Amino acid sequence: MWWWSDPGGGLGQAQPCGHRGAAAARRAALAEGRIDAALIVAPPGDSPAQMRFLPLRQEPLVLLAPPGMEDLPPEEVFARLPLIAYDPQSWGGRIAERYLADRELAPQRLCALDGLEAISALVKSGAGASVVPDWPGLEGARPLPDGHLHARRIVAALPLRSEAASSAASSSRASRPPKPRSPPWRRQSPDCRRPRSTKTPAPRSIPGPRPAAPIRCGR
Repeated sequence: MWWWSDPGGGLGQAQPCGHRGAAAARRAALAEGRIDAALIVAPPGDSPAQMRFLPLRQEPLVLLAPPGMEDLPPEEVFARLPLIAYDPQSWGGRIAERYLADRELAPQRLCALDGLEAISALVKSGAGASVVPDWPGLEGARPLPDGHLHARRIVAALPLRSEAASSAASSSRASRPPKPRSPPWRRQSPDCRRPRSTKTPAPRSIPGPRPAAPIRCGR
């Protein structure tokens, strides 16, 4: 299971982190804002209100049977062998439980495991049979009747808060008034403007002191 965490607040700098655990825990981390995105197994039904799912792949249910029993129907396989159940606490395990219940199959249970590789190894040894999602790398898996109707969905889970913030930013940009354009007479190239005069102004003359008025004497 993978998720993306970005302490900086922008998905452009998000750091991918790997973890194997319950999808419910990853969904809770998304809802609390501790991670920004996750690849998880989608729960049955619609996506939760606080997030959206982007579908990536579907994994229909398949039958895991020991060598030599691949061509037998599931009813006959489980009449001879116990069920190695996929953990019913996981979403994939719940889907497998619902398939068995819909077909009225109630085999004896050997154990329940949450690792598909471990289940495949036990089946290969002849310890039992199992119904699991068609996960890449499983040996001896064959399609089940109506298995595509009980498929496990792998999705990218994203919190709606990121989408809402992005929509708000787009709306804010769209609501801004356009910048006023300059009149055409102001959008002239520098070559079309009137050159400044390069003449040096003539020096201004400074008048000298006025001559003193004559002094008149009385008789």
